[in-house]
Amino acid sequence: MIRDIDRNAKVRRVAAGIVQLAHSLDMRVVAEGVERREQCDALHDIGCDELQGYWVLPPQPQEQFERFYEDYAAGRPPG
Repeated sequence: MIRDIDRNAKVRRVAAGIVQLAHSLDMRVVAEGVERREQCDALHDIGCDELQGYWVLPPQPQEQFERFYEDYAAGRPPG
């Protein structure tokens, strides 16, 4: 579903309904499979709480991810 959220109004409405339902149950919403900026923007617009996928952070070797996470947790910019 995330693949078409920025291109298909029906998909966007369904996703928005899911986000609204989750929020009404005091749940946070995490979208998986976010690969493009346009998807990120669409999910932000409908109130999605968190994103996961290549757009956010591509797969990495464990050591590289650990360094990234340590920097993130310490408030240092990545890289």
